[in-house]
This record gives sequence, structure tokens and C-alpha cells, in this order.
Amino acid sequence: MSVVVCGNFAKACISDNVDDTVSYAELYEITKRAMQQPSALIENVAYRIGQTILDSSLLIDSVEVEVCKINPPMGAQSDGASIIINMTK
Repeated sequence: MSVVVCGNFAKACISDNVDDTVSYAELYEITKRAMQQPSALIENVAYRIGQTILDSSLLIDSVEVEVCKINPPMGAQSDGASIIINMTK
């Protein structure tokens, strides 16, 4: 699992104040809740995470979410299969 958020964080860069940026703890909680919901496709999981993150903060303009399924059932030995989605407001 990987999440990258993009936005205008200039105020936080100058102020060095956590109140002026996105809470990594909140991003973690969003991701944790989404991972606890059953889903047939990792695409659906990535979408739910991305949409919830976009809705969570006015500072976030776009998000990239990568979800990896370890040892997917595809008839071959594999470390995992991943999906990466990019979403914008």
C-alpha cells in the first residue's frame, strides 16, 4: 500500500505548523478503514481510498494510491499484483 497526496502545502512549508498541512494519521485511518471492508477487486479498494482522501481535505488536489495483493491467485508464482490509480478533484 502506498499513498501520495499532492496539493498546495506552501503555508505548512513556511509555518512549520502541523495544523497547516494534511494529517498523516488521518490518511492512515482512511486507508485502514478501507482495507477492512471486503472487496473483490484491488481497483475498488484503491478507488475508495483515493476518493475518501480527496474528500478529506481542501488542501489535497490529487492522490495516487497503490494497492498490492500479495500472492494473487493467478496460477503462477508471484510476489504480488499491484494497481496504481491517480485521482484529481
